[in-house]
Amino acid sequence: MAAGQGLEASPMEAARRVKRGIVTFLALTFAFSSVGYAATIIDGQTSVLLLISPAVAALITRYIYARNARGFGWGLPQPRWALLAYALPFVVSGSMFILAWVFLGYYTTDKTDIGVVEGLAVSATALVVFMSLFGFGEELGWRGYLVPELAKLTNFRNVALISGAAWAVWHWPLIFFAAEVTDFDKVPVWFTLPVFTATIVAAGVIMAWLTLRSRSLWPAVILHGTQNAITQAFFAEYTSESGNTAYFVSEVGILIAAAWVITAYLFWRRRSSLPALPALPALPALPLTVDAEA
Repeated sequence: MAAGQGLEASPMEAARRVKRGIVTFLALTFAFSSVGYAATIIDGQTSVLLLISPAVAALITRYIYARNARGFGWGLPQPRWALLAYALPFVVSGSMFILAWVFLGYYTTDKTDIGVVEGLAVSATALVVFMSLFGFGEELGWRGYLVPELAKLTNFRNVALISGAAWAVWHWPLIFFAAEVTDFDKVPVWFTLPVFTATIVAAGVIMAWLTLRSRSLWPAVILHGTQNAITQAFFAEYTSESGNTAYFVSEVGILIAAAWVITAYLFWRRRSSLPALPALPALPALPLTVDAEA
């Protein structure tokens, strides 16, 4: 077999195989996650079983269809993509919190004895690493497996929206059944569901773009870990919870959602800069050019 030809299969058969893999991954993810949802509800804290479910599903799916663990984007990205992923949560979410502090009077030091500079230093370093370890369990599945596989079949619009929507729906049981555990209970479900979904889908667009542009899983892991670290462990600690704060700046805050949607649109406009994704060595070769016009 000549180098670069991949497995001997027609493009149609190869596409069917990729589709079967995607369906298998999603089925396994939600099946494994059901155990994690139950553990979260019973234990009163987010279960590690839930956080690693996408990763486990992705690894099993890859083994079923390719008998290896290649093709997840294990390689390190160029530093600029890692730095961009790290900076985005500070710029996007951080700017909204600061606006709320300054113009809405939401800044407070009543919730913690740690100074703001010290709190920022810890959150921006050690906690980013810690949160990224947990984020890896999700990102290996959603961006390491699902995004590249979808990119073999369709254009960036569909890749970004399908992967982002799947990621958002994966969070929905936490909103409906474990809101008090995950702090989704600060606002009503009718507000939480659309706003959080918009935030997640928008972030999914950006993370899909970074994954395809960098050809690496790690920018998505960094962005995920940084976002959780600075919002949950830093900005939230210095933001008042009185009044309607959660409606504006929280994981389900409208200002946070708006900022990520606007940022996603900016990345969307640069979709023409995405390279064609090469066929993964373990799968049949497919025409993988990203449609910049979609």
